[in-house]
Amino acid sequence: SYSIIQPYFGFDIGFRNNEFKGSSQNAGNIVAFSTPYNVTSEKNGGIFAPVLGLKFNLINHYLTIGAESSMDFMFNYERQTKTYQDAARTNTLVKSKKTEFLLRPANLFVQFNFGAAD
Repeated sequence: SYSIIQPYFGFDIGFRNNEFKGSSQNAGNIVAFSTPYNVTSEKNGGIFAPVLGLKFNLINHYLTIGAESSMDFMFNYERQTKTYQDAARTNTLVKSKKTEFLLRPANLFVQFNFGAAD
């Protein structure tokens, strides 16, 4: 389409893999004492995201600006391991399956087209 304003609708399908490693320590004597621990969290999931957008073609179709919005539906599996820094090095393992909804209200972009729109 060579119109100046171009609305569009689409779908995004993908896979997301996230890994976090960190530790928890006591900040001071204000909070009740707890045993410090190390944590490892892994999250894998499939994503389905409907996308709605609007493009404005400026300067004879060489420069385009636009905005889009989407809602990600993520079906994931998470595994979280805590290792306490006590004498026994106690471990806890938590596994869960969840559905998350992640909203991206506005994505703005600028696009430069190298080809001519003849």
